Amino acid sequence: MFYSRPYILLISSLFLLGLPTLAQATDEQGNYNQEDFFTPSSEYAISTWQVVAKHLNCRQQPGADQPIILVFKEGDPITAQTSNGSHDNEGYLQLDDHDRPWMKVSLREMPNAPVRDCFVRAKQAYIRPVLDSQQP
Repeated sequence: MFYSRPYILLISSLFLLGLPTLAQATDEQGNYNQEDFFTPSSEYAISTWQVVAKHLNCRQQPGADQPIILVFKEGDPITAQTSNGSHDNEGYLQLDDHDRPWMKVSLREMPNAPVRDCFVRAKQAYIRPVLDSQQP
């Protein structure tokens, strides 16, 4: 089947402009918000993220003044805790005392982790979502 060049360019543009940025919309400070955890169809939450900062502290509770549990390094995959056992969205993001969003990270699959979960800043400068098509 033959497709004209404009048709292919249109489809390519929609793919390139749409899919990789689905979950990357942030506010003017680069903070992710609750909606960034969902695909456009809202069928499932984006649970896999990647550290893009050189180092990223994972803290006991939301807040820069909270104790550091462990430190992730650039390129590390992290898993958002996308369920808290209830039907509300509390498990996705939590705000600190300064209204900055923090993502709850599951450490359940890390055998030597000192706790089951911790919190990282939900900010574009530190983490980025990994969509299914980008999984390694």
